[in-house]
Amino acid sequence: MSTFDIYQNSNYNFDRTPKKTLLLRWSPDGTDRQKIDLSLTEHLKIDSLSDVYLDNFTTYHSNASDIFYTPEASAFVLNINEFDIRQNVAGKINYDSSGNAISDNMNHIFNNIVIPSDALSRTTNASYTRSHKSKKMNYICSINPTTISKITGKVSDLDGQDIFNNASEMFLAEFVFVARK
Repeated sequence: MSTFDIYQNSNYNFDRTPKKTLLLRWSPDGTDRQKIDLSLTEHLKIDSLSDVYLDNFTTYHSNASDIFYTPEASAFVLNINEFDIRQNVAGKINYDSSGNAISDNMNHIFNNIVIPSDALSRTTNASYTRSHKSKKMNYICSINPTTISKITGKVSDLDGQDIFNNASEMFLAEFVFVARK
């Protein structure tokens, strides 16, 4: 052991577990069915530059026939303010008869997480739980050392509209933080 090692910060990471997980459980609250404002049970300390991955995203809906039958509802748009998400977007620009560009809400998905929906067809009227992202970890962003005590943001459909109808519905999102070496 060198003299330099004595002064090294022991940090919060362990040699055998270079990753941390964050599980979010969210339900609509009151009249704002998009706002996310969750306090963590324990502060999440990120000691070193880390990559953030979405491991899985699961939803519970009380009435599937009301939700997933339009193109706008084919994906969830998730914004987490504490993550520096850098995602570009492109799409077809439509014009009105005067030649003016018509907004297609592409700005709504810019720098946000887009999660494709594995929802059932419109004929499903029962309550159901569905795992939308569960087969692989999806890279979200990198995060510098920080301490997270609260998660804020919003969730919506592709057009920025509500995708959850009432307080009994919810999503679970599991994020994995992997420290870079």
